[in-house]
Order: sequence, then C-alpha cells, then structure tokens
Amino acid sequence: MATFKQRGKSWQVQVAKLGVRRSATFPTKAKAERWAIEIESQILSNKIGAVSNSLSLFDAIDKYIAAEAPSKRNPSEYEKDFRHLQKSLPYIHLPISKVTTELIAQYRDERVKVVSGSTVRRELSILSGVFEFARRELKAVYANPVKDVKKPQQNPHRERRIPVEQEQLILNELGYREDECKNKAQETGHLFVLALETAMRLGEICNIKKSDVFPNYVRLPKTKNGSARNVPLSSRAKNTLSVLINHSETDNLTDRTTDAVSKMLDWYTKKLVPEHPELDDLTFHVTRHEATYRLSKKVEVLELSKITGHKDIKMLLIYYNPTMDELASKLD
Repeated sequence: MATFKQRGKSWQVQVAKLGVRRSATFPTKAKAERWAIEIESQILSNKIGAVSNSLSLFDAIDKYIAAEAPSKRNPSEYEKDFRHLQKSLPYIHLPISKVTTELIAQYRDERVKVVSGSTVRRELSILSGVFEFARRELKAVYANPVKDVKKPQQNPHRERRIPVEQEQLILNELGYREDECKNKAQETGHLFVLALETAMRLGEICNIKKSDVFPNYVRLPKTKNGSARNVPLSSRAKNTLSVLINHSETDNLTDRTTDAVSKMLDWYTKKLVPEHPELDDLTFHVTRHEATYRLSKKVEVLELSKITGHKDIKMLLIYYNPTMDELASKLD
C-alpha cells in the first residue's frame, strides 16, 4: 500500500508491502504514483525483499569506520566524530532500518539548543554518509532518511583575526623563545608561529615528518582536500621549523596530536582572559584566517590559493578577512 504526502512543492511517497518499506520524494504526485506502482510490482515479483532488522545503527557506524578510516590521513581523528554520535544519538541501538526522518529531525531540534547550527549540519552530514554506506554497501536500508531532514542555518563565517599585540601576549604566556624549545608550552608557541607564517592547518603541521622539510618549503603529501601541496617558508618559518626539528626526538616534527596542542593553547589563552577578555574566543584555527590575510599582502591571489590549498577562490574569501581600517588605509 502506498501513501502520499505533500511537503511544500514536493510529494513524498511511502510504500509498505509484505514487510518491505521504501520511500522517496518527487516533484509531482504523478511521478510519485508511477514510482510506487513500479516498487510494488518489484516487491510482488521478489525483486525487492525486506531488509534485515538485525543491524543496529551503532554497528553500521562501526562498519563504516572500519571501511573508511584506514584511507584517511589521520584515522584516529577521523573516527572521533563518529564515536561522538554513537554516544549521543538516543536511537543508536535501533535497527538502522527503523531510524526515520522524524527521529533524526527530533535529534536536530534538541542538538541546536546546545551547539551551533554548523556543528549540527556537520553531524547530519556524517550520519548521512553512514546511511549511504548502509544503503549501497550493506543493503541494510533502502533510503537515506537524513536527506529529507531540513538542515539548520549555517553560522556566519568567522571574521576573527589575531592582531600582533594578541599574538605577543599568547607567545609570552607560553614562554616562547625564538631559539628555544625545552617544553610542551614552548613547542606550542613554535607551532602557533609556524601556523601564522604558513597558513597550514594544525592537522597538517602535526603530520609533518622531518623528511618533508626542504630548505625553502614543506611538502605536505596528503592534505584535507586529498591533494599534496608545497608550502613556501618565510625566514621566521624556517627558524621555527629548525628549532622544532632539533627538539623532536622522533621522525615527526612533533609527537603530539592536534587535540593536545589545541587544548594547551586554549588553557594558556584562558589564563589571559581575566585581564584580556578580547582573547576569549581565540582558537588555534584562527591562525589560518590571520595567516591568509598576512600572506595576501605579500603574494597575488592565485599564488595565495596555491599556498593555502584552496581550489576554489570563493572558499579562499572565507579566510580573507581584512578589517575596514586595513582596507581604508589602501585607498590613500
């Protein structure tokens, strides 16, 4: 039996027959009716059977991680968001075939009360990937229920910058010295400087091996967008790399995770907040915004995109955040 429901300008159809349930959305009711007739025919001719109810959403996520994580640049970091979903989704132990659009929408509504819309959008995207894997590879569901869930509004792009004065406050608090790296705090200072000089992501920096460092550039064999790239080095970047290499006792630039470095920077920054409240929203990721602007004053836009790794110039604009005072100073 097929049921039809109009949602805005679209028609949603659900077919339930002989234990088989399938749903889809079409622009017109006529197309929805034709699809329903075809699906019912396939069910009756045994071309489509009922899915197994034994695979839980929790187990499906495990299978997805096992299939996808090994090919990622940092498997353990990649896995974190999925493990979070396994802990937070209230219906995580339901058979994946029983997880509906309505259940996911309820989770979305509760989640946006405690985290940003951008975070919820990312979580829904991750969950959608699991359902697509379960549909294509595991044959455990017939449709992806996340596709019909309305996504929360994207947060405005951050325009946070790191003025030189704030940079110096943080480096002083970390005990940073240009030619010294004797502890984790000083190492964090050097990693902070390297990010500001190169616009490299923290994950990229933490994955640098000593063999990736050349006299005038760093070779990143694998980056977030999947492509390798070379990052040119300023004199300051060369110096801080040299200090880090001499400090490291492994083949890598650092043996620390991105999470460990970020948390240490946050801890030292929060110590400064009582006297410098303007630092309250500063995170390591802001270095990429600041570095992109600083580099934009030295190189042309196409050269800048090569350095940062942006294949789309529109994406580069997200990180290019000059202040109005800086733009005004260029007019005279």
